[in-house]
Parts: sequence; structure tokens; C-alpha cells
Amino acid sequence: MRITGYGSRGFGGGSHGDKAALFRGRHRVGEHLRGRLIEYEASGLARVDFEGLELLARIESSPAPSPGQVVLFRVMRLTPEIVLQEIGVADTSETPAGHALQAFWAARAAFEQHTHDLRAALAAQAASAPVTAKIWTQRLAEHPDAPPLWDAVQSALRLLNATLGANGPWQADYRPWLLPAALSGEIVYDRAMDTPRGGEAVFSFSLPQHGQCELRVFASPPDATCRVLMEHPADAPELGEAAKALVPQGLTPTVLPPASLPQASRSGALTRFVDATPGRRLRLRV
Repeated sequence: MRITGYGSRGFGGGSHGDKAALFRGRHRVGEHLRGRLIEYEASGLARVDFEGLELLARIESSPAPSPGQVVLFRVMRLTPEIVLQEIGVADTSETPAGHALQAFWAARAAFEQHTHDLRAALAAQAASAPVTAKIWTQRLAEHPDAPPLWDAVQSALRLLNATLGANGPWQADYRPWLLPAALSGEIVYDRAMDTPRGGEAVFSFSLPQHGQCELRVFASPPDATCRVLMEHPADAPELGEAAKALVPQGLTPTVLPPASLPQASRSGALTRFVDATPGRRLRLRV
């Protein structure tokens, strides 16, 4: 697969060169990675989401993967052009959880693609704190295209949680009002978070200026610890505020300084439970 151009996702746009530099900064020759095919723009030319970074790529495999599928790649070359070898479609589709995860990713991608204006407006409005769910619901109802797409995301989440709930205490969620500028957001939390026993939650997402990010909350009543992990660590008070929004009411949160996001965590929170690597199955821990 050859990278021929760069999609327009992400707030503030960013030049083609900036997005190429971001991809090259994330990956190394020989590395294996995964990308979710969003849709075809022409025969053999598709938009592929690599952990929140959307690239326009020429697909050369036969049979070609379908939109919504997760494809495995190996990085063959990064300069002068980016060249990836297509290894094949990930086998998450062989499990109920894999089917559900791909359906959620596809619904989320469609929603984010068609609500850029809504999310950008809310992101500009709440520069220093998460937007409330109430404001989000009001703006969502006013958007001409968003309600049915949002319903599709919620339907996919219910299906995904039916598979997660059958295998452990975990619950998946999607709360774009916490960070409207973020892409590919997903939350996994322990259903015991609100009990005296406490629990943990993970919120993963991508931001143009910070790359892939993850907020981890460890609730141990009466306190909670929040960790902010970033691909490109920097001072980001808004991420700390979003982390505190995940803390159950009544607990005292402490936000630790930003730290580097481990390479193994850069494919999103849900891949810890539904692994897209062939031969692997459900994981039951964060």
C-alpha cells in the first residue's frame, strides 16, 4: 500500500507535510501496525484511519478489504514516500466481540466525519473544561445530520457491551463532549467504579497537537488518581479536566503530570479487550 495523500480529519487541518511528519514520527521501518479502512474514494483508493491519523492510500491487495475492516500492515519505507505492506485483514471478525468492535469503529468514524462543525464549535466554546452532556445533547438535536448517526453509535455500543459484559466487569462508552476536538475516542471502565471497592477507567483518543493520548483513572475511595499519557507530552490542562470528569462523585481527584504514552497503548483502549492480532482473543484486564 502506498500513501498518496492525507485526509482532512482533525481540527485546524494541518498541511500534508505535517501529517506525513506525524506518521513518520510515530512509526519505524519494520514495525507492524493496524489501520481501519473508512471508505473508498475511487477504485483502489481508500481513506484509512491509523490511530486517529487519516491517510489516503492506494490499496493493492486482492481481494480488497471492505470499509470498517481493520487491516494489518508492516512499514516498508518512510522516505521519500510512505510504503506499507498489507499483511491481511485482522481476525477480530472471527469473534462476536470482534464483529461488535468493528461495527462501533465504523459508526464512530461516520459520526465524526459528518459532525466536524458541531465538535469544532463546542471545542472552541470549552477551551479549558469539558462540555457538559446537557449542552452536547442540545447541540446534537439541532444538527441536521447528527441524530441518526449518533443513534447508530449508541446501537453499536450496546452490541459491544453485550459481548464485553459476558466476559468481565468492563463497560465501553463514547463521550465526545469531554473533549470535542478529539478523534477516535473510546472509554473502557470497571462497572465497580462507583462502589466502595473502586475501580479503573481508560479514555483513549487522538488530538492533532498531542498525537495519541490516554487518560487513566484509578478510583480508590475516598481518592482517585488521574494519569495523563500523551504521544507528545506537553502541558495540557484540558486533558486533566477531562480525566477528572471520569472520577465518580464524592472522590477527591489528583492529576499527575503528563507522561509519555507507551507504544503498546497507542492502538486504543478497546484493543486490550478485543485484540486485532491474528491468533489472539479477548483480554480481560486494563
